[in-house]
This record gives sequence, structure tokens and C-alpha cells, in this order.
Amino acid sequence: MWKQVIKTSNQNVTASRQNIQVSFFLSQLILFQSRKKWGIIFALATVTGFFCATYNDITLQESLRDTQHNALLVLKLGLLPTASFMIIVGMYILNDLFDADIDRANGKKRPIPLGQVSKKQAFAFVILCNVVGVLITSLTYSSLSIVIALIIVVIGLMYSLPKIALKDRLVIKTLSIAIALMLCLLLGSTSLYGQTIGNISVHKLMVPLYAASLLGIMIFVTSPLNDLGDIDGDKEAGRRTIPIAIGKRKTVKLSLLLSYGILAISWITYTLSPSYSNNMGITTPVLVSLIMMLTIANLRQMLKKLDDVGFIRSFVQAKSMPFHVLLQLVLIAGALFY
Repeated sequence: MWKQVIKTSNQNVTASRQNIQVSFFLSQLILFQSRKKWGIIFALATVTGFFCATYNDITLQESLRDTQHNALLVLKLGLLPTASFMIIVGMYILNDLFDADIDRANGKKRPIPLGQVSKKQAFAFVILCNVVGVLITSLTYSSLSIVIALIIVVIGLMYSLPKIALKDRLVIKTLSIAIALMLCLLLGSTSLYGQTIGNISVHKLMVPLYAASLLGIMIFVTSPLNDLGDIDGDKEAGRRTIPIAIGKRKTVKLSLLLSYGILAISWITYTLSPSYSNNMGITTPVLVSLIMMLTIANLRQMLKKLDDVGFIRSFVQAKSMPFHVLLQLVLIAGALFY
């Protein structure tokens, strides 16, 4: 249904050639559609956090059996990923709003640089998403969850707002996205940890922190690759991204090195702390290894066509998101079948 609405809008509104914008309601749908994919990635991280958590020193499977009639737990499992989704979609649209000119120069066909929606409509969307996300989190009655959600909102604002603009700072740009994703995972873990941090023991946090670190590193694997196709536009805007700073080939090699790092961290974590890692058995490092070997194989393929900007953009668009999804799915599988 939504795809048909967007398709009809695009047929009727050729905003790159005409100064015509759609109604407010339709503008919100268009903006939602344009960035929902990354919202899903961050929401899935929140779901991953839930499955990586431990509860009252027992396994997740046991906790689910013991709390199968706990309506609040079920409510949290639905509310927190939704909150992550709304906040992150708003964060990406805010970035698109301030990057409209650069995106236009780089030939990106997004609603704001194309002129399909007005800046006021985009600002309204950002405010709506963040307010709804925080309100949804508050329904869990968990102060810890609310604090984490607010921190994610602040990171999103700092990432794009002028004068701060973390997105324009070398490494910090990628780090801020990584931290936001890690916090989304930890937000999911708060589903099982009650209202405050005081009742959380160190060993309960081991697996969520391990999983969060892997997702954070994966951002450093894929995010610089997204900048490979935007080097000319970023240079013109005075930005200093990782590919601009160290070059295309070294950027891909850095992603390869970090991919091997994820492999190493998985096996080291499993080897050093199996006794108190209730939700982590050998299944997790084995599955993570398979995903990372697939990632490494694709990165080696990218090294062969670094001068083809069109190939780089299509390659990253096709591969970046699946890498994240697969990594999160194997972390969930590892928690369920340890």
C-alpha cells in the first residue's frame, strides 16, 4: 500500500524540475519511506539486545518461560524497537535536511534534495519522530530505558545540527553512528533489567556489551564504504571523511582489518568467559565467523573495482544493510541456541 502511495506521488510530483510539493500527510509518508530501511536496522538491534540479555541469573529461554504471562515484558519487547525505529528515522531525515545541497551534488535521489518535500515538512517529521519515540519509551516505565532513548536523540541532534555537526568530523562521524546503534541494542537489554541500573550485575552485561561492540565495529566496516561514492561532493563541501583522509584502497583494507577483528573478538570472548556467559555458547562465534567470512569475501571483490563509482555505490547499497541484518540475526540465533 505504502509503496503504491509513494509511486503515485513520484509520478505526480517531479520536484527536481518543478517547484511543487506534496501535502503534509503525504510528505511524512515519503520521508518515512526514504529512510525506513536504516530505522529497521536499529530497531532490529534493539530486538537483538533483548535476546542477548540475561534475567535473574538464568538463561533467556528460562526467563521467557517464567514470565510468559508478564504483560509488561511483552509490551517492552514491542515498544522499545518501535521507539528505536522512530528516533533513528528522524535522525536520518535530519541529516538529509542539512545535507540536501551535498546530496544533490552527489546525485542522490532523496526527497529533500529533489524538492519533493519542503524543509518545514522535514523539520516537522524529525520533531514528530523523536517525540513519539521518547513517549513510546516512557510507556515502559523504565527510567533506564528513557535515559538511553534520550541519549540516542541527543546523538542524532549533535550529528547533524550546524556548529556541532559530528558528521563533518573525521572518525567521530562514524563513531557517533556506532554508539547510537550500540545504545539501541542496550535499550533492548533494559527490557529485562527493571527500572534502574542498580540491579544489574556485571555478568548480566557481558553478552549485551559483547554484541553491542560487534555492531559498533560493523558500523566502522560499512559506514566508510558509504563515503567512497561521495568523495567529490564531500571534498567540495569541505568535509574530511575516512576515504578522503586515507584513500579508497586503504579504506577498504581498514574494513577488512576490522572484519577480522570481529572474528577475533568473538572467539576471545567465548574462550575467556564461557563460565558466566549464560547466553553465549560456541554457536555464537561459529555463526559470527560465517557472516564475517562472507563480508570479507565481498570486501575483496570491492577492492578490484575501486575506480568505478557507480559499481561502488550500487555494491554498498546492495551489501551494506544485509551485512548488518545477518550479524544481528546470528547474535539472536546464538542466544537462542547456545
